Order: sequence, then C-alpha cells, then structure tokens
Amino acid sequence: MTPCHIAARRLALCPHARGFYSGSDNLHRRMKWQRAKWCLLPGRPRDFGEAAAQVFADAGWSLVLSGRRFERLKTLQDKLASQVPVHIIELDVRDSDAVAAAVAALPAGFADITTLINNAGLALSPQPAQKVDLDDWKTMIDTNVTGLVNVTHALLPTLINHGAGASIINIGSIAGQWPIPAATSTAPVRLS
Repeated sequence: MTPCHIAARRLALCPHARGFYSGSDNLHRRMKWQRAKWCLLPGRPRDFGEAAAQVFADAGWSLVLSGRRFERLKTLQDKLASQVPVHIIELDVRDSDAVAAAVAALPAGFADITTLINNAGLALSPQPAQKVDLDDWKTMIDTNVTGLVNVTHALLPTLINHGAGASIINIGSIAGQWPIPAATSTAPVRLS
C-alpha cells in the first residue's frame, strides 16, 4: 500500500469527517451506510486523488472527478467504472464561472453530491522565497486557496440541502506545518 493510499484511508477513517463512525471498525462498514451518496473530488487524479477515489469507490460511493487533464481523468474513470458510477469533468478550479457552470450542468443522477473533498492544489519547485516568480506564486494561491473557495461556493447550495449529512474535507499539506527553507513560498499557501 502506497503512502497515498494510507493517507486516503486515514481520510476516510477521520472522525472529523462528519457522518463516519469512530472507533476501529473497518472502512467499508463506516462508509457503507452512505452507499447512495456522491463525492466530488476536484484535483489531480494521481497520487492522493487517485487513492482517495479508490477508497471511496471501494466503499460504494459514486464519484464526480474533476481536473485539468482529461486523459488522466478518463483513465481513472475507466479503472473505477466497474465498481461505481463515475462522472468526469475537465475543469480548472481557478475559473469561478467554469466551476459554477460545471456544477450546474451535472447530469441529474450525478448532482446529489453529499461530500466535497477539496484536493486541487499545486506547489512550486523548491527554491528560496527571493527567487520565486510572483506570477507563479499568484498561480499557486489562485489554485490552492481561490480554487477551493470557488468549488466550495458553487457546491454549497447542494451541501446545505443535505443538512448534517453533508461534509466538506479540505486537503492541506504538511508543508504548511513544517516548512523547509527551500519551500517557504509554498508553506503559507498549503496551510491556508
């Protein structure tokens, strides 16, 4: 099991993810009671994003996956489609109008999202802060912070309709808690 799969399983077991049981029961028992529920997972369909999608699919959750690279989304959709319904959207979370339009255009069977996992994010290559190009830093902020706000805002009406059964899970990074000198530009953005 890769570190990403371990992290995704921990996410699914997290007692702070409202609606999941606490204790040491197995993952499927914790998530099965929400079998008819939908999860929106924006972000990179590799590494953690792929592992989280697999964990939720293994538990029977239907998925809406979004990201900027359609080919990678399609590959992940093909991998999971035999387990659960999977809808994919090519989407840049930095574009608030595109995010709102994509959420509004979800097919009827896919629009009943109860869990949002904000996984979209990027990091700059390690370098001292004084060498970071300010346009690159703005792109990182637009993705990691504004993108999270765009997706959450577009999905809030749906999540509010579900009341206490809805969850928003924001994925951060250890870089925000334990910054290293070569990545000081990434640390504050990954913590926000």
